Amino acid sequence: MADPIQDARDKAWALDAEARQAWVEQDFTRSRQLFEQALEIFRSIIWKEEIIYGLIHVTQAMAFGPDYQPSAARPLLEEALQLAQDLDSARYLLPVQINRIRVMIDSGENAAGLALAQEYLPVAEKFADKNFICSMLTFVSFALVGLGLSEDALRMFAATEAERSHQGVKITDPVMVKSLERRLRPARSTLTAERQEQVEAEGYEMSLEQAVKYALAIRSPRK
Repeated sequence: MADPIQDARDKAWALDAEARQAWVEQDFTRSRQLFEQALEIFRSIIWKEEIIYGLIHVTQAMAFGPDYQPSAARPLLEEALQLAQDLDSARYLLPVQINRIRVMIDSGENAAGLALAQEYLPVAEKFADKNFICSMLTFVSFALVGLGLSEDALRMFAATEAERSHQGVKITDPVMVKSLERRLRPARSTLTAERQEQVEAEGYEMSLEQAVKYALAIRSPRK
């Protein structure tokens, strides 16, 4: 006997897989459209966990599409935040907050992005997922670039790279690599090659716990 809920899940996951493939092909408009279709199915069966991830995926595809406006992503992430709060689980709350930080930085709200990251880094530590911690610290580094704290930014990013290397994880997605380079370029351009190497070496020597403490101690020069 057919199971309509399972059929809906299977269709949504197939659309999600197509969306990811479109992402690999850097067809971000199609990727967003497919993620949106999957999201609507998740909505129809009221699957809160997948609705949250669906909302996040749509905003991520939006960020690389043409005519990206961070303001358009905010309502989707606010909806995801409400659902995550309803579920009352860091597993869902943390990825939502990480993407809210991303949108804040995309909007030039670097001080607000840093403050939100500092608020949720202890939550990520308590949840004990190093991937969430690394992601949040990565966005801390981007906020610091925007705040003109170049050395802090590069030190922080190097610490996340060291942790990923320790885990045997490397960011290879060309879209993400290009985005990382673009976000860090302003900080790197302010330092000599020698100073950049020194600062990044200091970051590589940090443990993840030390990097979190370092991030929490930073005070934004802008209010």
